Amino acid sequence: MGRLREWLNLQGRGSRREFNTVFFSVLFWMTGYIWALKTFAPPGRDQPLGWVLAGLSLMLAPSAIGLMAIARRLHDLDRSAGWLFAFSISVKLIKTLYERVVPEWARPVLVVLCFAVAGLSLVLLATRKGTAGDNQFGPDPLRHAEFDAGAA
Repeated sequence: MGRLREWLNLQGRGSRREFNTVFFSVLFWMTGYIWALKTFAPPGRDQPLGWVLAGLSLMLAPSAIGLMAIARRLHDLDRSAGWLFAFSISVKLIKTLYERVVPEWARPVLVVLCFAVAGLSLVLLATRKGTAGDNQFGPDPLRHAEFDAGAA
């Protein structure tokens, strides 16, 4: 229960290991959930309210945990979680450009560019070492983990 409580906390820093564990867990959950919806949910837009509410509740929790893991990972890189907000705004801007400005022939290029930026961001979050020692967001999670392991 302690690990889940850590994952639901926006304060502090998150290590690469924690981020990768959360990210792949959420990715696995979402993939299984989408498969289950495609397989078992009634087709069409006229789904019963129960399916809609179940869908929302089963997507909100993993999404929230994933966003909190990203914020904690950004803290470990000595960056504010405001970068997550900036990334969200840029995605909205790209979507607006895609729908209203970019000509039809150039849309695949914009999609590839968007996935490249998202992929690069993910790789940096998942593989880049955090700041050594304490930073403005809290103590070094690796040093904290070593201390906890030594005490046991």
